[in-house]
Amino acid sequence: MRKLKEKKTMKVLSVLQDLADGLMAVADVRDGKVGVLSAPSVSC
Repeated sequence: MRKLKEKKTMKVLSVLQDLADGLMAVADVRDGKVGVLSAPSVSC
């Protein structure tokens, strides 16, 4: 039962991470930083 709860928690965290990544992508597009080759990116 504990493993199932851990797996569900990881799934939720994964969804939240995907949402955050999507929001960051939208912010980049709105700032005019569209495309991978338009500017060198340094991100971790």
